[in-house]
Amino acid sequence: MPLVVFRVDCSAAIGMGHIMRCLGLAQALREKGIRVLFALSESSPAIERRLLENQINSETLNLEAGTDEDLQATRKLCMRLNAKMLIVDGYCFAADWLERVHDNRWSLMLWCDYVISDQLNVDVLLNQNPHAVSLGYGRVAPNAELLLGLEYVVLRSEFFQAKGLRRERQQLKELLLTFGGSDPNNTTLKVLESLEGAGFSGCVHIVIGPLNRFLDTIQPALNRNPNWRVYKDVKDMAPLISRSDLAISAAGTTLWEFAYSGLPTIAIALAENQRPLGQALAEARAGIYIGITESYSGDRLVREFFKLREQPASLRSYSQNMSALVDGLGRNRVVDVILTQIQKKAACD
Repeated sequence: MPLVVFRVDCSAAIGMGHIMRCLGLAQALREKGIRVLFALSESSPAIERRLLENQINSETLNLEAGTDEDLQATRKLCMRLNAKMLIVDGYCFAADWLERVHDNRWSLMLWCDYVISDQLNVDVLLNQNPHAVSLGYGRVAPNAELLLGLEYVVLRSEFFQAKGLRRERQQLKELLLTFGGSDPNNTTLKVLESLEGAGFSGCVHIVIGPLNRFLDTIQPALNRNPNWRVYKDVKDMAPLISRSDLAISAAGTTLWEFAYSGLPTIAIALAENQRPLGQALAEARAGIYIGITESYSGDRLVREFFKLREQPASLRSYSQNMSALVDGLGRNRVVDVILTQIQKKAACD
């Protein structure tokens, strides 16, 4: 069976978004009989457990990501294992790095979310965000197959296995709160303090990622609010999403999981690269974007939250618009392109 290597990272600084979306693609490839391996610059027990639970092998390179050492280690790994495709997902891989890691023995796919100014030598470029078509990738990667926009959103298998996930929200009874794998600015605490200050003590499902270091700081609020429950290192988000009527969330790729589920969202950007996603959510009238965490406004959050709670018609409209954004077929479209690339390499052997 052919092998696809994912060169991807996660950490407390960058969160787990890259590795989780790669996990969804890896699951789909394994269903097609393709072997996969994750190459990580550093790892953690939580990440290793998550990959093993999905029967995905990994190698930890123990080096600084995006360096010449990383380049050589990645090339040696692909050569040793006779990889047919290398998928690179991260912010530290420059155009020159990508040029030198490329080889005629394997296809190269870049999964990115950002503007690129340098010429790229890649076979496939994937950006699953709605603003991707406006970023001029055709100029910098003229020879690449471009997979741009929400029709290429890759979801993990759990979202297709859950029952009752895709439903129209009509009344706000249960709230889901999640700020990624690490939540480096402890936005979770900011939101909980705002809700508690406004007197809300209803049902809240609080998801804490495996790289989050702030669980102790929210414990006092949990002690005071028996209807607020914490879920640490959740393996399957689908049941929580299914039962929730609104999410307050980071403006990352989790938004597109909520979109597939029809879950309206109040989004907060945790970093500059999340701003376009939050803005796109608002423009589609699928949710509310209240800005970046450094300029967080508790008053704005509370105002928008209670408005949705008191106006079921608005919640229902947001839910309908949300579910129209993502059809759930994106990972099949991406896999088809990858399989074609693998077949091309196999024909050259």
